[in-house]
Amino acid sequence: MAGIAGQVQPTLSFCEIKLARRYNNLKPVSVETLRRVVKAVTRAVERSITAEMSERFSLIFDG
Repeated sequence: MAGIAGQVQPTLSFCEIKLARRYNNLKPVSVETLRRVVKAVTRAVERSITAEMSERFSLIFDG
């Protein structure tokens, strides 16, 4: 994880890399906080999708 520009970081520890923090104006955040927020957003999106989805649905794979 040497560079940050244009690279996808595979872990949430990206927020603790000094080079990454140098080039943003966000307040520092810990991995634990980031993980908790990501989980909360995931749950909210899942609830929203569940509320809008019908009882019966199908998946079609073409390819």
